[in-house]
Amino acid sequence: MRERLFMPKPYLGITSRDLFFDNQCIVEYCSLTGINISKKQIELLQKTSGGWVAAIRLQLQNYRHSGGFVDFSDIRPLVETAIWNRLSTEERDLIMALSLLESFNSRQAAIMSDGMALPDTVAELLSLDFFIRYAADRQAYIIHSILRDYLLERFSMQSAEFQKAVYRKAALASLDTGDLLQAARFFMKVEDYQAILTLPISTQYVYNNQERDITGLFERLMDRCPREILQAHPVFLVLMAYNFFRRGAHIYFRHATEVLSSLLEKNKGQHGPGWEKACGEYAMLMSFTEYNDIARMGEFHRRALDHLRAVSDIPRSEVFRGTMPFGTVSVLCLYWNRLGDLSHLTDLMDTYLPVYSELASGHGAGAEHIFRAEASLASGDDKAAELMAYRATYRARREGQYGVILSADLILAEVAILRGDVEAYEITRESIVHNMKESGQRSVLRLGELCQATLDLGLGQTADIPLWLRDIAGIQRVVYTHSIPYALILYEHYLLLEGRHEELRRCEDLIMQQARAMNYILPRLYHTLYLAIAEARKRDMSGAAAHIKEALRLALPDRIYLPFARLAPDLRPLFPLIPQQLTELRAVCSRRERGAARLREKQRGASLLTPREREVFLLARDRLSAKEISARLCISIHTVNTILKNIYRKLEVCSKADLKSIRAF
Repeated sequence: MRERLFMPKPYLGITSRDLFFDNQCIVEYCSLTGINISKKQIELLQKTSGGWVAAIRLQLQNYRHSGGFVDFSDIRPLVETAIWNRLSTEERDLIMALSLLESFNSRQAAIMSDGMALPDTVAELLSLDFFIRYAADRQAYIIHSILRDYLLERFSMQSAEFQKAVYRKAALASLDTGDLLQAARFFMKVEDYQAILTLPISTQYVYNNQERDITGLFERLMDRCPREILQAHPVFLVLMAYNFFRRGAHIYFRHATEVLSSLLEKNKGQHGPGWEKACGEYAMLMSFTEYNDIARMGEFHRRALDHLRAVSDIPRSEVFRGTMPFGTVSVLCLYWNRLGDLSHLTDLMDTYLPVYSELASGHGAGAEHIFRAEASLASGDDKAAELMAYRATYRARREGQYGVILSADLILAEVAILRGDVEAYEITRESIVHNMKESGQRSVLRLGELCQATLDLGLGQTADIPLWLRDIAGIQRVVYTHSIPYALILYEHYLLLEGRHEELRRCEDLIMQQARAMNYILPRLYHTLYLAIAEARKRDMSGAAAHIKEALRLALPDRIYLPFARLAPDLRPLFPLIPQQLTELRAVCSRRERGAARLREKQRGASLLTPREREVFLLARDRLSAKEISARLCISIHTVNTILKNIYRKLEVCSKADLKSIRAF
C-alpha cells in the first residue's frame, strides 16, 4: 500500500489526482501510520484538507502530539499548530535560518547553528523526513515549500539585527558547498561588498552560472558598492566588465570601464606586479571593444602581453584564461565581416590568435583552424575542412578547449553529410554527446545543443530542438550577446521548417539590426535565403528572385556555398534563378542534397518503431544482451526476443551489429 501511494514507478505518469486522497485512502494511510480514526474524524480530515496529502500529513503530525485534529481549512494555521508551536525559541531561530537555503547538508546546518548540536525537535523533523526530506542523490535536505514559505514569512518579521546575523551565516554555509553566487547574494543583503569582491569567482564560474542571473548580481554591486572599494579590486572589476560586455549590458560596461580607466589614470607611471597586472587585464578587456576587428584586437593583446610579462616569466591573464568555455560553435559567423576578404581574415586570425591564446592559458586554442575549416567547408572543399578540423581538435584537446572541440565535431559531421558517409556522421554525433558530458560545464552543454540543432535542422528535423532555442526570449536568456545571431540562424530555420513564415518575417528587424551592429554577414545571408523560400512558397517569385539575388551578392565574393546547400531541398524550385555558370555552387548543393538523402534513408527505419521497440532498439544498438535488456526494462527475456524480431523485420536487418549504423529519432 505504501509503495502504491508514495513510490510510483518511474514509468507511471503522476497527475494532480495522485496528490489527493479520498476517504478510503485516508483510512488506509492512517492505518499505516498506526492511527485508527472514527468516521467523524475522517470527515473532518477530508473537510479540512480537501484530500490534499500535504495537509493530511500535517494533521497527523499534530494528532501524534495533541491527540486530536484541528478544524483549519487553511494550511498556514496547520503548519503553526503542527510544527511551529512545538519549537523552542532556539529551534525556531535555527529552522528559520535553514529556510534561507534552497537545500542544506549537515555541515551547513552546523554552520547555521554556530557549530552546536542540532536541537532534538529539529533533529526529529529531519529524521522523520516530514516536510524536510532528504534527497539522497544530492546528499542534502530540502524543506517543503509549504513549510519554507511559512518560515520565510516568519523570518521577515524578525529584527534587522537578527536578519543580518543569519544572512552572514547563510553566506558562510553557501561557501562551504562552493555556491559562490548564493554566498554573494547573502553578503549583498548585509552590504559586505568587500566579501563579495574577494570571492574566488572565475570567468568559467560566471559562464556556468549565467542562467542564475549572475549579471543581475554584478549590476547591483556596481550600483551599490562605493567606488573606492571597487577600485581596490581591479581584477574582479575587469571580470564584471567582461560579463557586462558579453551580455550586452552596455551602460554597466561603460560604468565599469570608466571606474577602471580612472583608477589607471590616477596611478599612471607606477610599477610593480599589482599595477602591471591591472594594466594587462584592462588591455585584455578593452580588446573586446574592437570586436570583431582581428588586427585591432591583436594590438591590445600585444599591449597586455607587455604588461603581464612584468608580472611573471610566463604571462597569463587571470580573468581571460583557458578554463573559459569557447563561446560559439561558428568562428565564421563571428569574424567573417567583409565581403571578398575572407582569405585575408583567416590569415589575420593565424597571426593574432596564438598571442591571445598564450595570454589566456590556451583559451580559444585551435579556433584559427576552425575558421579555415569553416571557410573551406563553405566552398565545398571537404578535404581541407576535414584536415583543419582535426588540427583544431588536436590543439584544443591539449588545452581542454571543449567548445573548440565541439566546433570541430560539427564541421566533421557536416563533412560526413556532404559525403553521404553515414558511419562517420554517427561517430561524430556520438563524439558531440561524449564531449558535452566530459566537459562537465553547463555552458559547453549549451554549445553542444547548438551543434546538435545545427545538424538536425540541416537534415530537416525539428523534433529534438531544445526548448530554449524555440523562442527568442530563451535564446537571449541562454546565449551570450555575440553568439545570439548564430542561434537566431537556427531559430529561423526552425520556423521555416515548421511553416511559420509570418514569425520568420517578424524576425527581420532583430536579425538585421544585430548583424549590422556586430558586422556579421552569415546571419544576413541565411535570413535572405529563408525569406526567398518563404516568398516562393506563397508564389511570390519576384520577391523570391530579389532575395536570391541579394544572397548571391553576399555569398559569391568569398565562395560561401554551404548555406545554399543546407537549404537545397527547399531552394530547389528557385534553382532556375541561380545562373547556370555558377557550377561550383550548384555542385555543392547537389552533393549535400544526395548525402543528406542517404542519411535520412538510413535513419527513416528507426521511426517505424513503437516506443517500446525504440527502447529495445537503443539498448540493442549499444550491444546489450537480451538478458541485460530484460533487466533494464523489467520485461521477460522472451518479450525482448520477440521485440528484437519485430525490429529486425521492420528495419530489414539481420543482427544487432547491423543496428549500429541506424540512428533513432
